[in-house]
Amino acid sequence: MIKIKGLMCTMLTLLVLILCVGCGNTNTTIQSSSSSSTNQNSDSDSNKNDNKEKAIKLGDEVSVSTNKGSFKIKIVDVAVATDNIWYGDSVDKKEQKVALLRCEVENIDYSEYDDPDLENYFNGYLLNDNGYLTVKDSDDFSCGFYDFGGPSDGKYMVCKDTKIGEKQRVCYPFLVPADENKLTIMINNEYKLEAEIE
Repeated sequence: MIKIKGLMCTMLTLLVLILCVGCGNTNTTIQSSSSSSTNQNSDSDSNKNDNKEKAIKLGDEVSVSTNKGSFKIKIVDVAVATDNIWYGDSVDKKEQKVALLRCEVENIDYSEYDDPDLENYFNGYLLNDNGYLTVKDSDDFSCGFYDFGGPSDGKYMVCKDTKIGEKQRVCYPFLVPADENKLTIMINNEYKLEAEIE
């Protein structure tokens, strides 16, 4: 009985050694895969850095190419609407305020519709809806485009359609949190503008 127990212990020890050696090789393979994976991640991280959006400032004009065509945009100013005409029943002034993006735009050949019989243009709503002009607050939450027609903002026209070949001064309003003082404006996920507001 003692010999059988001893023999079983020896066999068990050999089995454990065989498994450990096998596991050791497996670990080596896993480590190699991890190293390879890490190298691939580093490569994709460097690609992400290569594709990182370009920082711009107020007054910089940028050219944007999209699958719908191209346009130019220059964000001249970002301000908060103070006139009550901007705040209809849908805006709770305790919770939100209206940020105004005052821009100069030129429609090179941007065509929202494929149908040549339809008038081709863009406006703030379409640019935002297609992801070509987006605004985020300081907590990285998206701010909604304020589809609001009516008042003018001095020389900047509000929610105006910009047809192919036209250059215009436009104002694109966005609803932002009432206590917000910093916005990130993205243009086609290529250009990034950090703007402070009151």
